[in-house]
Amino acid sequence: MKKILVFVSIAFLMQSCVSSLSQYQTAKTLGQGNNSSTLIFQNTSEAQSAPNNETMIAYVYSRGINDKTDVALGFGAARRGIGVGTSFKRAIIEDRLSFNLPLVYKETIYDLARFEVSPSFLFTYNPEKRIKNTLNFQLIFEKYLDADLTESSFCLSHNWEFNKNKFYFYPEIGLQNYGIGTTNNILIKFGLGFSYKSIN
Repeated sequence: MKKILVFVSIAFLMQSCVSSLSQYQTAKTLGQGNNSSTLIFQNTSEAQSAPNNETMIAYVYSRGINDKTDVALGFGAARRGIGVGTSFKRAIIEDRLSFNLPLVYKETIYDLARFEVSPSFLFTYNPEKRIKNTLNFQLIFEKYLDADLTESSFCLSHNWEFNKNKFYFYPEIGLQNYGIGTTNNILIKFGLGFSYKSIN
């Protein structure tokens, strides 16, 4: 119990991210021919300013192309924009550590369209437990189209996996440092993911 509280405290202090395909899952890959469908609800707000919330809904479809590799496609929408993307997930240590590489295209009503590349590591530190805990370490690089502008940020998120038969539930929390090396723009995120997995 003490170990869980320590990880949750770290998660709250140093975490997570704007929507991306790397959250709401564990390090475990699906396995060849298996697939999952995930619906995500997420809220993001700025820590330093008056309440300025952004609520997002997204859908992600993932499929195992072999026992160690998953690919995913997804799309999402929020009040201020839309996004579509894909990701590649590869197991490094079975059920415990995976590398995930999402690529997302985003358009908003306030900013220029941009591509986002988010290399990340998923670390499930108790894969043998019924309720699994996963940390997501992620770098986000954003390249704005039609402008010579690139931005970067670091995020760390934590989720819990609960499941009943083929249905999975992922509450997640986190913070994002929007601008590596700065502290003037911290984003606070929490969300819920609901997943149905077809496992042979």
